[in-house]
Amino acid sequence: SLFAERLDEWVAERAERSAERIVARIVARDVTRERARGLERERALLARLADRKFGAEAASRLAAAVAGVDDPDRLEEVGDAVIVCASGDALLARAEEIARRR
Repeated sequence: SLFAERLDEWVAERAERSAERIVARIVARDVTRERARGLERERALLARLADRKFGAEAASRLAAAVAGVDDPDRLEEVGDAVIVCASGDALLARAEEIARRR
């Protein structure tokens, strides 16, 4: 009957939309996870660079200072600071300044 056909179409459309929403949520979750992993790798790299240039204490302090930074542009600024700062204290001061910005 026409009603049964329409019902089947409606059920199929609902299932398709539901599947699309599920896929969209999975993709969004995966993107969020990968972004978080990428940021963590950037923070680890900054700490490693600080360790090589200024020592373990500066690296540890830098890691703590940038732990909450989730903006890649700000982390890039910290990377620039590793290069241009002449001391671990100057680096930490600059990193803390960058981390405070929202």
